[in-house]
Amino acid sequence: MGIGILILLLAAGAGYYKYSRTRTARLRAWSKEQQALFEPRRERLITALNADKLEFFRFHTPRFFRVCTLSNNAAFMRLADAFGTPGGPAFMPDGITVLAAEFRTRSFPTLKIAPRPGLFAHSQYPAVKTNIAEIDRAYALYTPDREAGKLLTPFLIRLLKTRTDLYLETFGNAVVYHESRLLTPQECSALHSRVLHLTSEWQPLSAPQVSAPKTAQAPAQDAVLIKAQSMLNALAPHAGSPAPARSKLSGAGGIILLLLVLAVPVVAWLLLKNLPH
Repeated sequence: MGIGILILLLAAGAGYYKYSRTRTARLRAWSKEQQALFEPRRERLITALNADKLEFFRFHTPRFFRVCTLSNNAAFMRLADAFGTPGGPAFMPDGITVLAAEFRTRSFPTLKIAPRPGLFAHSQYPAVKTNIAEIDRAYALYTPDREAGKLLTPFLIRLLKTRTDLYLETFGNAVVYHESRLLTPQECSALHSRVLHLTSEWQPLSAPQVSAPKTAQAPAQDAVLIKAQSMLNALAPHAGSPAPARSKLSGAGGIILLLLVLAVPVVAWLLLKNLPH
């Protein structure tokens, strides 16, 4: 009897150890450490309205597993393992870890950055270049918005220059980010921190802009950023064309009208003078 109980306890312990080593168990534990809600599976990561606008969700119809939901006063974030839908456009064979966020009071220009060549390197939006060789060689950038250059902050530029696996998409108050593979729980923490750092640099985009005093020369560390922003602004569609100039004929028309008015009494006087008495 005692031996049987011992065997059962050993079997249970072995089963628990095996489960604790699974990805689901490790991400569930990570979610608990982050004080996040863990769900084994979820249909979508963000609201249907934003999901219908973001190309990551529209083009690839992913399925989401091991979903961790984090929320604070600024944003609502979900991190999950994403896989392609059978019969639809497939992701990489082993899936990817993706983070999707919706901000409560902020909005961003529309921008998509995807590794090239690759599954995500196409878009309905116009293609643009940053004029930074390392970035343009490794990534495809798309935007219909001339303000999108403001998203190319120093931190994002450093990431794009040193890595070739980042995907970033913004629309309205939503952001999607991934690194083209499944991440370990420790790597999930780093990804979450990167997104928080990145979006914190975008904070001025949602606040009133205060004009700063002009300086004689821009700081050297901002030169690359200014170059990238100016290129995006130049290539993005422009808002409209200048109003037509006023016609030069308007002044001439006034003079002709004045002459006609002055000529009327003269003609009347001549007619009266020549009438028979």
